[in-house]
Amino acid sequence: MIDLSYGGLFGAIFGTIVAAVAYGPVVDVIERALRSRRAQQPEAPAISPGERTLLRRGMFTLDLCIFAGLGYWLGDTIVG
Repeated sequence: MIDLSYGGLFGAIFGTIVAAVAYGPVVDVIERALRSRRAQQPEAPAISPGERTLLRRGMFTLDLCIFAGLGYWLGDTIVG
């Protein structure tokens, strides 16, 4: 049986909230960097809507995994 602590679950919920808040600024920074790189290389094609969607979904998944896992670990470590 899996033994989950309440502190860890609370930390994971808090980490999920942090991931949702951090998602927007992180994606904006990455998209701006991609746009500026593509502007410097005119022969490179523009970012397609499919690539943009994949980037956004991938970043949200990565943010969620990192922050929820970190929140669970911190909550379990602090509360026990």
